Amino acid sequence: MVAGYARAAEGYVPNPVTLLKQPRLREIPIRRDIPYRFGRLMHKVFGMRAPLRRPIGRAGYGEVFFGVAGAVVRPEFFDDVAYDIPEEAWAVDDVWLSAQLARRGIPIFCPRRHPMPKAADHASLEALADLELEAGRRQDLNRLAARYCQEQFGVWLS
Repeated sequence: MVAGYARAAEGYVPNPVTLLKQPRLREIPIRRDIPYRFGRLMHKVFGMRAPLRRPIGRAGYGEVFFGVAGAVVRPEFFDDVAYDIPEEAWAVDDVWLSAQLARRGIPIFCPRRHPMPKAADHASLEALADLELEAGRRQDLNRLAARYCQEQFGVWLS
């Protein structure tokens, strides 16, 4: 059972009364993340271990999972449509998979103060964020895929 949702043949159907009570996540801007900023200062000045960034200040539901190095999902969250990935979305799985969850009414829960994954030493060499294909840069591909999902599935319109 997913909080605020009931299981139905076509997927998870939102219960509007319960969903109104569900909290929305609150992100902490990096400039206001005092524990993180203090940890960075201790790292720079005293050589202490670098802190992990924990950007979610209040647990709740979000729209898209971007760059979280994995998400916990159930196989039944995805139907045949999810596996028929269009050219506009094949390189941006975060957008595509999030749209599939939104299309089926399945929320994305973000826990409070969960650490963001640290980048590997070689991440700057082949980072997905820097991906450039014939269709454009990563952000352009994200926008293209999001627009496609809005038009095809009617998600993220409000």
